[in-house]
Amino acid sequence: MPDLYSTDLSDSSTVYLNHLMKGKYVFIDFWGSWCGPCIATLPKLKEFYQKVKDRDDVLVMGIALEHKKDVDKLRKIIRENEVEWMNVWNNFSTRKSLGAVHGKLRIDTFPTYMIIDKEGKIVYKDKSIFKAQEAVELFMKLIVGG
Repeated sequence: MPDLYSTDLSDSSTVYLNHLMKGKYVFIDFWGSWCGPCIATLPKLKEFYQKVKDRDDVLVMGIALEHKKDVDKLRKIIRENEVEWMNVWNNFSTRKSLGAVHGKLRIDTFPTYMIIDKEGKIVYKDKSIFKAQEAVELFMKLIVGG
């Protein structure tokens, strides 16, 4: 995995994602407050999160792509939908930059789901609202042995 940074939703500090992911199975939901299909998948992801949230070797995170002016809207969606997993955001204006998460990982369609194994290798990356179930099922199979 390349070095990945994002912005904390609570205090706008920089979050070094690689440190959080080290030695864990990671499920990432790339989404945004402006993406209706992304928000539509939240109930499925909430159900999935309840199954894995107590595992120390699992990290579920959302990485939102937002305009700075819409970060409060993002916080509201997270609060209203009772999203418990970690969420960070990246500025829409930097999305194509090679220094940005979305640029480094070539994320340009939403939602996109990514699974990273304990060694830091991307083992799954696919886009579309219709891929949420597939991504969840693959992740569950991956962590069974872990």
